[in-house]
Amino acid sequence: MRLPPTPGVYVVELLNDNPISVNADRLAIADQCIMVNRMNCKFGQAVNLARRQRNYERTFGVQNVRFTYFFETRHYSDIERLAKAHLTQYRMIGRSGRRTEWIQGITANQVVELIQRLVQSIPTAVDSLKMHGISQHSSHPVENMAQRPGITPSQIVDAATYLASTGMPLGLLRQLHHSPRQTETFRATISYFSKKSEVRDNNIVYGARLAHVANEHKNTGREFEILVKEAIQRYRTDA
Repeated sequence: MRLPPTPGVYVVELLNDNPISVNADRLAIADQCIMVNRMNCKFGQAVNLARRQRNYERTFGVQNVRFTYFFETRHYSDIERLAKAHLTQYRMIGRSGRRTEWIQGITANQVVELIQRLVQSIPTAVDSLKMHGISQHSSHPVENMAQRPGITPSQIVDAATYLASTGMPLGLLRQLHHSPRQTETFRATISYFSKKSEVRDNNIVYGARLAHVANEHKNTGREFEILVKEAIQRYRTDA
């Protein structure tokens, strides 16, 4: 997901197992800063989201950065201020003794859920808001979810094609699918989404799970069984 050069707020996850300094690109102070890895996520605001994305990629490496969610809005300062207050207990304390926007103890999805609720509490922000990404486990569904670029038919096709080509067992694919009939196949998934221009609401979770497993396997090489369990836990259908 590439962010636009517009103002807004965001949630970013890390994919690295080994801790990396939050200022790894600044050698003079890197060792004096907190270290973070895939157990951490971060929320924040930026005048230019695209530039902020490039900054994270420069610090942690493109392969270690994933923007889970972002909102284009001119009310970014209000939303960030509210998020800081609600997330105080989870915000990591920096070497200076001050709390940072880096989060530990809850998932990026939970942070996204909170920010969604905060956005809804600011009517003027909602009026001018463009929402992007995938809302996982959300009990506060966002209008027009299927139109967000967090998951598209082509991404689902690419993920399914990759998983089929790398030998993921069919049984694991069926665990990812939302149908209780357990009859889905790679061919059926690829054929169906190849003909679609958008992802319907009931397929968003399935698509998100496929993309998660494919991306994580490419980036980490972890076993499919582990990634499937992780995807099902992260992207639930019972919320």
